[in-house]
Amino acid sequence: YNRMYGTTWQNCYSCQGSGTVDVQCVISNHPYRCSGFRLPTEAEWEYAARSGTTADIWTGKGEALGGDVTSLWDCSVPSEIMDGAENPLLSEYSWHCQEGNNQEVALKKANGFDLYDMHGNEWEWVNDWDSCFYPSSDWNPFCGIEGEAKVRKGGDWNDVPFNQRLYPRYAKPPEDRYGSIGFRLMRMDLD
Repeated sequence: YNRMYGTTWQNCYSCQGSGTVDVQCVISNHPYRCSGFRLPTEAEWEYAARSGTTADIWTGKGEALGGDVTSLWDCSVPSEIMDGAENPLLSEYSWHCQEGNNQEVALKKANGFDLYDMHGNEWEWVNDWDSCFYPSSDWNPFCGIEGEAKVRKGGDWNDVPFNQRLYPRYAKPPEDRYGSIGFRLMRMDLD
């Protein structure tokens, strides 16, 4: 990217096997100090999904500008987002309880930061390992203590409403490949 566009962004990862399905990367710069493209930390991912509010699922309505979902485990009834205002259906914001596969991005409503598919469609890898307790009391926490598994957030197209909420955190070994796990890149402007 730097050669193509004349930028001087840092490499946030050191990777082996680039261009293959067996690529393996390790963090080469602390995420909060790297100017290049990278996975968000778990805290950054949750902040982006909440659109800076306290809501579990952002709707832009109600006192907390969103709410929690009803019908947590049942796909046979529509789940609502209880935001205290309009209580929209979760299906307006999230691909979930679907048979088939992941869906094209941006077919559901965006959140307050104009981000699509923060809930459902595909699980998203974050930068954190699952070897730390989260959330920690630190501001902008990050778990860089390498372990067996990396955290993924957001639920997927086949999950129940419970997994569309923000606080469920699941982990898989980073070399695992599934059609329902993706990622979202970000870049911090350190200037």
